[in-house]
Amino acid sequence: MSEQSVQPRYRALLADVEQWAKGFGGRLVLGPPVSEEDLELLPELLGGPPPAGGSALASGLREFWRLHAFARVEVPRAEEGEQAVWTALPANFRVYSPDEVLESLALVRIPSGVTLDNRPITTSHLVPFAAAYLLPRDIQWCIATSGGDLKAPALVLNHMGELAWACFQDTRRFVWEQRGHAPSHVFDTFLDWFESYVRDIRALAPERLYPDGVYPT
Repeated sequence: MSEQSVQPRYRALLADVEQWAKGFGGRLVLGPPVSEEDLELLPELLGGPPPAGGSALASGLREFWRLHAFARVEVPRAEEGEQAVWTALPANFRVYSPDEVLESLALVRIPSGVTLDNRPITTSHLVPFAAAYLLPRDIQWCIATSGGDLKAPALVLNHMGELAWACFQDTRRFVWEQRGHAPSHVFDTFLDWFESYVRDIRALAPERLYPDGVYPT
Protein backbone atom coordinates (compact mmCIF):
# COMPACT_ATOMS: atom_id res chain seq x y z
CA MET A 1 0.00 0.00 0.00
CA SER A 2 1.74 3.14 -1.21
CA GLU A 3 1.69 6.54 0.45
CA GLN A 4 0.47 8.13 -2.78
CA SER A 5 -2.60 5.90 -2.82
CA VAL A 6 -3.75 6.32 0.79
CA GLN A 7 -2.41 9.56 2.26
CA PRO A 8 -4.74 11.85 0.25
CA ARG A 9 -7.68 9.87 1.58
CA TYR A 10 -6.35 10.12 5.14
CA ARG A 11 -6.15 13.89 4.75
CA ALA A 12 -9.73 14.07 3.47
CA LEU A 13 -11.05 11.95 6.33
CA LEU A 14 -9.17 14.03 8.89
CA ALA A 15 -10.72 17.16 7.38
CA ASP A 16 -14.15 15.58 7.93
CA VAL A 17 -13.30 14.95 11.58
CA GLU A 18 -12.05 18.51 12.00
CA GLN A 19 -15.31 19.88 10.65
CA TRP A 20 -17.29 17.59 12.96
CA ALA A 21 -15.29 18.66 16.03
CA LYS A 22 -15.66 22.36 15.25
CA GLY A 23 -19.43 21.88 15.29
CA PHE A 24 -19.41 21.47 19.07
CA GLY A 25 -16.48 23.76 19.87
CA GLY A 26 -13.81 21.08 19.73
CA ARG A 27 -10.64 20.83 17.71
CA LEU A 28 -8.65 18.16 15.91
CA VAL A 29 -5.03 17.89 17.04
CA LEU A 30 -2.52 16.13 14.79
CA GLY A 31 0.98 15.01 15.67
CA PRO A 32 4.10 15.47 13.55
CA PRO A 33 5.28 12.72 11.18
CA VAL A 34 6.97 9.71 12.77
CA SER A 35 10.57 9.21 11.69
CA GLU A 36 11.53 6.16 9.67
CA GLU A 37 13.98 5.18 12.42
CA ASP A 38 11.20 5.08 15.01
CA LEU A 39 8.93 3.13 12.68
CA GLU A 40 11.62 0.51 12.19
CA LEU A 41 12.15 0.15 15.95
CA LEU A 42 8.47 -0.19 16.87
CA PRO A 43 7.83 -3.88 15.97
CA GLU A 44 10.72 -4.96 18.19
CA LEU A 45 9.49 -2.81 21.08
CA LEU A 46 5.98 -4.23 20.81
CA GLY A 47 7.06 -7.80 21.43
CA GLY A 48 4.75 -10.67 20.63
CA PRO A 49 4.92 -12.97 17.61
CA PRO A 50 4.42 -11.36 14.17
CA PRO A 51 2.97 -13.46 11.35
CA ALA A 52 5.52 -15.70 9.69
CA GLY A 53 7.34 -13.58 7.14
CA GLY A 54 4.99 -10.69 7.78
CA SER A 55 4.71 -7.46 9.76
CA ALA A 56 3.32 -6.70 13.19
CA LEU A 57 1.73 -3.52 11.80
CA ALA A 58 -1.43 -3.50 9.73
CA SER A 59 -1.24 -2.41 6.11
CA GLY A 60 -1.62 1.36 5.85
CA LEU A 61 -0.74 2.24 9.45
CA ARG A 62 2.84 3.18 8.65
CA GLU A 63 1.56 5.50 5.91
CA PHE A 64 -0.70 7.22 8.45
CA TRP A 65 2.11 7.65 10.96
CA ARG A 66 4.31 9.11 8.22
CA LEU A 67 1.69 11.87 8.06
CA HIS A 68 0.84 12.23 11.75
CA ALA A 69 2.10 10.55 14.91
CA PHE A 70 -1.38 10.80 16.43
CA ALA A 71 -4.82 12.22 15.85
CA ARG A 72 -7.21 13.17 18.64
CA VAL A 73 -10.14 15.45 19.34
CA GLU A 74 -9.90 17.92 22.23
CA VAL A 75 -12.57 20.03 23.90
CA PRO A 76 -12.31 22.99 26.30
CA ARG A 77 -13.06 21.97 29.88
CA ALA A 78 -12.94 23.94 33.09
CA GLU A 79 -13.65 23.39 36.76
CA GLU A 80 -15.98 25.92 38.32
CA GLY A 81 -14.29 29.28 38.53
CA GLU A 82 -11.25 28.20 36.52
CA GLN A 83 -10.15 28.96 32.99
CA ALA A 84 -10.96 26.35 30.37
CA VAL A 85 -8.12 24.19 29.08
CA TRP A 86 -8.06 21.98 26.02
CA THR A 87 -8.61 18.37 27.10
CA ALA A 88 -8.37 15.26 24.95
CA LEU A 89 -11.40 13.01 24.85
CA PRO A 90 -10.22 9.66 26.29
CA ALA A 91 -12.56 7.78 23.96
CA ASN A 92 -14.42 8.67 20.77
CA PHE A 93 -11.83 9.88 18.22
CA ARG A 94 -8.29 9.03 19.23
CA VAL A 95 -5.65 7.34 17.07
CA TYR A 96 -2.57 6.57 19.14
CA SER A 97 1.00 7.64 18.52
CA PRO A 98 3.67 4.90 18.67
CA ASP A 99 4.49 6.04 22.22
CA GLU A 100 0.81 5.80 23.21
CA VAL A 101 0.64 2.34 21.65
CA LEU A 102 3.41 1.19 23.96
CA GLU A 103 1.77 2.86 26.97
CA SER A 104 -1.58 1.22 26.16
CA LEU A 105 -0.24 -2.33 25.98
CA ALA A 106 -1.09 -2.72 29.66
CA LEU A 107 -4.77 -2.30 28.78
CA VAL A 108 -4.83 -5.36 26.53
CA ARG A 109 -2.00 -7.59 27.73
CA ILE A 110 -2.82 -10.16 30.39
CA PRO A 111 -0.18 -11.78 32.64
CA SER A 112 1.49 -15.00 31.57
CA GLY A 113 0.14 -18.19 33.07
CA VAL A 114 -3.53 -17.24 32.75
CA THR A 115 -5.80 -20.11 31.74
CA LEU A 116 -9.38 -20.48 30.56
CA ASP A 117 -11.02 -23.90 30.93
CA ASN A 118 -7.57 -25.24 31.85
CA ARG A 119 -6.09 -23.95 28.60
CA PRO A 120 -3.40 -21.27 28.49
CA ILE A 121 -4.34 -17.98 26.87
CA THR A 122 -2.30 -14.94 25.99
CA THR A 123 -2.86 -11.52 24.50
CA SER A 124 0.72 -10.96 23.40
CA HIS A 125 -0.56 -10.89 19.81
CA LEU A 126 -2.74 -7.81 20.44
CA VAL A 127 -1.45 -4.29 19.78
CA PRO A 128 -3.79 -1.38 20.71
CA PHE A 129 -3.75 1.48 18.22
CA ALA A 130 -6.93 3.51 18.84
CA ALA A 131 -9.56 4.19 21.48
CA ALA A 132 -12.98 2.69 21.02
CA TYR A 133 -16.00 4.89 20.44
CA LEU A 134 -16.96 4.91 24.11
CA LEU A 135 -15.47 3.94 27.45
CA PRO A 136 -14.49 1.77 29.34
CA ARG A 137 -10.83 1.87 28.38
CA ASP A 138 -10.59 -1.93 28.30
CA ILE A 139 -12.33 -1.77 24.92
CA GLN A 140 -9.60 -0.97 22.42
CA TRP A 141 -9.08 -1.15 18.70
CA CYS A 142 -6.22 -3.59 18.30
CA ILE A 143 -4.05 -5.17 15.66
CA ALA A 144 -4.18 -8.96 15.95
CA THR A 145 -0.72 -9.83 14.69
CA SER A 146 -0.73 -13.62 14.50
CA GLY A 147 -2.54 -16.87 14.93
CA GLY A 148 -4.60 -19.50 13.18
CA ASP A 149 -5.50 -18.65 9.62
CA LEU A 150 -4.38 -15.02 9.81
CA LYS A 151 -2.03 -14.47 6.88
CA ALA A 152 -1.57 -10.78 7.73
CA PRO A 153 -2.43 -8.54 10.68
CA ALA A 154 -6.13 -7.84 11.21
CA LEU A 155 -7.69 -4.82 12.92
CA VAL A 156 -10.22 -5.88 15.55
CA LEU A 157 -12.35 -4.40 18.32
CA ASN A 158 -11.17 -6.14 21.46
CA HIS A 159 -13.16 -6.13 24.71
CA MET A 160 -11.04 -7.55 27.50
CA GLY A 161 -14.18 -8.40 29.46
CA GLU A 162 -15.27 -10.79 26.72
CA LEU A 163 -11.81 -12.07 25.77
CA ALA A 164 -13.02 -12.88 22.26
CA TRP A 165 -9.65 -12.04 20.72
CA ALA A 166 -7.73 -12.67 23.92
CA CYS A 167 -8.44 -16.41 23.83
CA PHE A 168 -5.43 -17.35 21.76
CA GLN A 169 -5.05 -20.95 22.79
CA ASP A 170 -2.23 -23.45 22.75
CA THR A 171 -3.57 -24.81 19.46
CA ARG A 172 -2.72 -21.39 17.92
CA ARG A 173 -6.36 -20.90 17.05
CA PHE A 174 -8.67 -18.08 18.04
CA VAL A 175 -11.88 -19.04 19.81
CA TRP A 176 -13.98 -17.59 16.99
CA GLU A 177 -12.33 -19.96 14.52
CA GLN A 178 -13.69 -22.91 16.47
CA ARG A 179 -17.16 -21.39 16.26
CA GLY A 180 -16.89 -21.02 12.52
CA HIS A 181 -17.24 -17.26 12.25
CA ALA A 182 -15.35 -14.15 13.23
CA PRO A 183 -16.74 -11.45 15.51
CA SER A 184 -17.91 -8.25 13.90
CA HIS A 185 -15.62 -5.29 13.33
CA VAL A 186 -12.69 -6.98 11.60
CA PHE A 187 -10.69 -5.04 8.99
CA ASP A 188 -7.79 -6.02 6.78
CA THR A 189 -6.26 -2.58 6.27
CA PHE A 190 -5.89 0.59 8.29
CA LEU A 191 -7.63 2.59 5.56
CA ASP A 192 -10.71 0.34 5.62
CA TRP A 193 -10.82 0.68 9.40
CA PHE A 194 -10.27 4.46 9.30
CA GLU A 195 -13.11 4.96 6.83
CA SER A 196 -15.46 3.11 9.19
CA TYR A 197 -14.08 4.79 12.33
CA VAL A 198 -14.56 8.29 10.94
CA ARG A 199 -18.03 7.49 9.62
CA ASP A 200 -19.19 6.12 12.98
CA ILE A 201 -17.60 8.98 14.93
CA ARG A 202 -19.30 11.64 12.82
CA ALA A 203 -22.64 9.91 13.41
CA LEU A 204 -22.28 10.43 17.18
CA ALA A 205 -24.26 13.31 18.64
CA PRO A 206 -22.11 15.63 20.79
CA GLU A 207 -24.23 14.85 23.86
CA ARG A 208 -23.10 11.22 23.62
CA LEU A 209 -19.43 12.07 23.92
CA TYR A 210 -17.51 11.18 27.08
CA PRO A 211 -17.73 11.96 29.90
CA ASP A 212 -20.94 13.96 30.23
CA GLY A 213 -21.66 15.30 26.79
CA VAL A 214 -20.18 18.13 24.77
CA TYR A 215 -22.42 20.94 23.67
CA PRO A 216 -21.91 23.53 20.94
CA THR A 217 -20.45 26.78 22.20
